Amino acid sequence: MSSVAHSPDQASLRHERRSYLGGFAALAGLTLLEVGVVQLPDPRRPAVIVALVGLALAKAGLLSFYFMHLKTETRVLRLTALAPLLAPAIYASVLMADSAWRFLR
Repeated sequence: MSSVAHSPDQASLRHERRSYLGGFAALAGLTLLEVGVVQLPDPRRPAVIVALVGLALAKAGLLSFYFMHLKTETRVLRLTALAPLLAPAIYASVLMADSAWRFLR
Protein backbone atom coordinates (compact mmCIF):
# COMPACT_ATOMS: atom_id res chain seq x y z
CA MET A 1 0.00 0.00 0.00
CA SER A 2 1.57 3.26 -1.06
CA SER A 3 0.78 6.42 0.74
CA VAL A 4 1.36 9.66 -1.07
CA ALA A 5 2.72 12.30 1.24
CA HIS A 6 2.03 15.90 0.46
CA SER A 7 5.14 17.70 -0.63
CA PRO A 8 5.91 21.15 0.76
CA ASP A 9 5.00 22.58 -2.63
CA GLN A 10 1.46 21.21 -2.38
CA ALA A 11 1.10 22.53 1.15
CA SER A 12 2.26 25.99 0.11
CA LEU A 13 -0.10 25.91 -2.86
CA ARG A 14 -3.02 25.09 -0.56
CA HIS A 15 -2.00 27.93 1.77
CA GLU A 16 -1.69 30.34 -1.18
CA ARG A 17 -5.07 29.27 -2.54
CA ARG A 18 -6.65 29.82 0.89
CA SER A 19 -5.02 33.24 1.05
CA TYR A 20 -6.39 34.19 -2.37
CA LEU A 21 -9.86 32.96 -1.47
CA GLY A 22 -9.76 34.88 1.80
CA GLY A 23 -8.70 38.04 -0.03
CA PHE A 24 -11.44 37.53 -2.60
CA ALA A 25 -14.03 37.01 0.15
CA ALA A 26 -12.87 40.18 1.92
CA LEU A 27 -13.08 42.17 -1.33
CA ALA A 28 -16.56 40.79 -2.02
CA GLY A 29 -17.64 41.73 1.51
CA LEU A 30 -16.31 45.26 1.15
CA THR A 31 -18.06 45.59 -2.21
CA LEU A 32 -21.36 44.50 -0.64
CA LEU A 33 -20.77 47.03 2.12
CA GLU A 34 -20.23 49.75 -0.50
CA VAL A 35 -23.50 48.82 -2.19
CA GLY A 36 -25.21 48.93 1.21
CA VAL A 37 -23.80 52.39 1.96
CA VAL A 38 -25.11 53.74 -1.34
CA GLN A 39 -28.56 52.21 -0.75
CA LEU A 40 -29.06 53.78 2.70
CA PRO A 41 -32.30 55.76 2.97
CA ASP A 42 -31.73 59.52 3.16
CA PRO A 43 -27.96 59.33 3.37
CA ARG A 44 -26.00 62.43 4.23
CA ARG A 45 -23.81 63.17 1.26
CA PRO A 46 -20.49 63.90 3.08
CA ALA A 47 -20.84 60.81 5.26
CA VAL A 48 -21.46 58.62 2.20
CA ILE A 49 -18.44 60.08 0.42
CA VAL A 50 -16.18 59.52 3.43
CA ALA A 51 -17.46 55.96 3.84
CA LEU A 52 -16.96 55.13 0.16
CA VAL A 53 -13.45 56.60 0.09
CA GLY A 54 -12.56 54.64 3.24
CA LEU A 55 -13.89 51.43 1.74
CA ALA A 56 -12.00 52.08 -1.50
CA LEU A 57 -8.76 52.56 0.45
CA ALA A 58 -9.40 49.35 2.37
CA LYS A 59 -9.93 47.49 -0.90
CA ALA A 60 -6.75 48.99 -2.35
CA GLY A 61 -4.84 47.83 0.72
CA LEU A 62 -6.21 44.32 0.41
CA LEU A 63 -5.32 44.19 -3.26
CA SER A 64 -1.79 45.36 -2.66
CA PHE A 65 -1.07 43.11 0.29
CA TYR A 66 -2.66 39.90 -0.98
CA PHE A 67 -2.68 40.00 -4.76
CA MET A 68 0.48 42.06 -5.29
CA HIS A 69 2.21 39.98 -2.59
CA LEU A 70 3.40 43.02 -0.63
CA LYS A 71 2.55 41.15 2.56
CA THR A 72 5.65 38.97 2.11
CA GLU A 73 8.02 41.66 0.84
CA THR A 74 10.55 43.70 2.78
CA ARG A 75 9.47 46.85 4.56
CA VAL A 76 11.43 49.08 2.17
CA LEU A 77 9.64 47.63 -0.86
CA ARG A 78 6.26 47.98 0.84
CA LEU A 79 6.91 51.63 1.62
CA THR A 80 8.15 52.22 -1.93
CA ALA A 81 4.93 50.77 -3.33
CA LEU A 82 2.68 52.65 -0.88
CA ALA A 83 4.48 56.02 -0.99
CA PRO A 84 2.57 57.28 -4.06
CA LEU A 85 -0.58 57.30 -1.93
CA LEU A 86 0.84 60.36 -0.19
CA ALA A 87 1.30 62.31 -3.44
CA PRO A 88 -2.34 63.45 -3.79
CA ALA A 89 -2.41 64.71 -0.19
CA ILE A 90 0.82 66.65 -0.69
CA TYR A 91 -0.43 68.03 -4.00
CA ALA A 92 -3.74 69.12 -2.45
CA SER A 93 -1.91 70.82 0.44
CA VAL A 94 0.30 72.75 -1.97
CA LEU A 95 -2.71 73.84 -4.03
CA MET A 96 -4.62 74.97 -0.94
CA ALA A 97 -1.61 76.93 0.33
CA ASP A 98 -1.22 78.58 -3.07
CA SER A 99 -4.91 79.44 -3.21
CA ALA A 100 -4.82 80.92 0.32
CA TRP A 101 -1.71 82.95 -0.52
CA ARG A 102 -3.34 84.36 -3.69
CA PHE A 103 -6.58 85.12 -1.81
CA LEU A 104 -4.84 86.95 1.06
CA ARG A 105 -2.53 89.14 -0.99
